[in-house]
Amino acid sequence: MKSKKLNNKGFTLMEIIVTLLISSLVMMIAGSLILNSLGYFNKAATTDADKQSLDLLADFVRDQLLYASDVKVLKSNEERPEGNDWKWLYVKDGRLMLGHVDAYNDDFYNRRILEISAKGFNENRLDLKFIYYKNNDSEKKEVYKTSTTLELLNMEHNKNANPLQAETKNLTDHIIYYRNGEFENKESSGGGEEEPDDTDYDGTVGGEIACKNELNTATQWVARGTYKKGTFVEFKGTWYRAIVDVENDDSDPHTNDKGQWKAIMTGWQVTSSYEKGDVVEFPINTKFYYRKIIDYNPAHRGQIYNPDHRDVWEPIKKEDIQPLKCKIIEDTPTDNSSKTVASEYERCPSNVLEWDSGNKIYPGEYVKYNGQLYRCISNEEINWGHAHQLPPGTINSQKYWKKISEDFDEYSTYFKGDIVKDTDGKYYQLLTENTTTTHHPSLVPAVWKLIDIDDVSITTPSCRTSWL
Repeated sequence: MKSKKLNNKGFTLMEIIVTLLISSLVMMIAGSLILNSLGYFNKAATTDADKQSLDLLADFVRDQLLYASDVKVLKSNEERPEGNDWKWLYVKDGRLMLGHVDAYNDDFYNRRILEISAKGFNENRLDLKFIYYKNNDSEKKEVYKTSTTLELLNMEHNKNANPLQAETKNLTDHIIYYRNGEFENKESSGGGEEEPDDTDYDGTVGGEIACKNELNTATQWVARGTYKKGTFVEFKGTWYRAIVDVENDDSDPHTNDKGQWKAIMTGWQVTSSYEKGDVVEFPINTKFYYRKIIDYNPAHRGQIYNPDHRDVWEPIKKEDIQPLKCKIIEDTPTDNSSKTVASEYERCPSNVLEWDSGNKIYPGEYVKYNGQLYRCISNEEINWGHAHQLPPGTINSQKYWKKISEDFDEYSTYFKGDIVKDTDGKYYQLLTENTTTTHHPSLVPAVWKLIDIDDVSITTPSCRTSWL
């Protein structure tokens, strides 16, 4: 029987070399395509981050300036305008500065260098250009830019505001000074008095900044502070407003973990909470506006509740946005509270200052601290800033302060005739000359007298001229 011959012939050396060469070429081409794709997506992600960052910064600057009653662009070496109510913006080392502090931390800029230029136009228009440059000393390569134009309507009507100059100024060697508040209106073109305007702001959330006043504003947000509904606070260069009463909370207004804060910016903010009727711009700097159509809910934050969702927001034309009056949500005395300590400021007005203003306060004057009004009842001036002086509402601060509130406060000093409401919901009037007791009125009937607040014979004490 013939045996079958097996074919033991393999690949030749040349065939192997050709195969490896072809495989190597294929892998090189595939690897190049993959690397190029990764580079493209990385570049696209970086560009998107630059855009988001610079657009947010531009929106912040816009909201700071839009409702200013006066704006000046001065050289860095020029003297600041007179008055202590001016704020200022400029660029230092490629970073935006608000006063003496950084508006944002370094991570915000994505390792870019910021440049801002400003140019006046038609006296009350301000053109702003924002540019990001690559952070490289060897070249100044532009990576993203945006711009915005502000119509400064409050400034237009301010008799004492000087026109803006039609000259481009870089904020690396110039400073934008601005202030809000009351101003003297220009006379109407007919020579007579202007008709009074019964509206306070333009109807957008950013416009609510015009509602700030000395009684509803706390200068800086403080962790675990107490803020009444409607209080304005500043946090990292942005103003926020409490939608509800905020007490003993560690969550800052930007993080807004509990949905208690609204960012006072025209553009919609992802972490902000909003109320029914609020009007925002979305996306930022597009001139597309939306109005919230459902009631406030602390859980309604984040992208899932952005204005693209028509069950939460409705589109509205800019010309259809109705100007509004500021909501009065402070402690307005009622028939009852008008007799209590809550009405003392209305009955006995005096200067109102901020606790951290660095000034001296004198007996009978008022201070704002953490959104709450207090009165100085010490018979000696308080030199703020000294370590041994205690801020209002803290342990052992009773000899300096009285909380201007209807509710009894254990960290306050009260005087004969003062009326407060205790935790039992009843009203009590102080019988002794003064007291700093921490005991609640309902527990010390020898010091506090239970009264019927509706009794017409119960009257408020006269304004004091002598103190502790």
